[in-house]
Amino acid sequence: MAPANPAAEMRPDLLVIDPPMAAPGDVVALTFPEETTRGILFVLDQRVGDTWVNRFSLTSDGPGEGWEMRWNAAGAQGVAVPDIGVGGPGPDHVPIPEPAEPGTYRICTGNAGADFCGPIEIVAP
Repeated sequence: MAPANPAAEMRPDLLVIDPPMAAPGDVVALTFPEETTRGILFVLDQRVGDTWVNRFSLTSDGPGEGWEMRWNAAGAQGVAVPDIGVGGPGPDHVPIPEPAEPGTYRICTGNAGADFCGPIEIVAP
């Protein structure tokens, strides 16, 4: 499995993840200090050696009430995500998948004009 966008850069100035450490099953808040436009698709990449490996896709509640947060394993078939633009500072919420193993990860925008990431540590529940 390859990252959704291997060129995506760590940009904690554009994407803040709260809390910065979370356990599988938790929900984290994503805020955007520059009010960067993004979609509702995010990716969760795990650090493996010197590379990032895409593990999950995450769907946020960014557009507001009525939008369901969900996750899918990377490469899952039949997953459709509406191409919706979201603006403002957030927070957009995403779930940390139950099967995620403890380790160093990044959450990246998955369908923004220019994808960017923020760091997160996944810890044992």
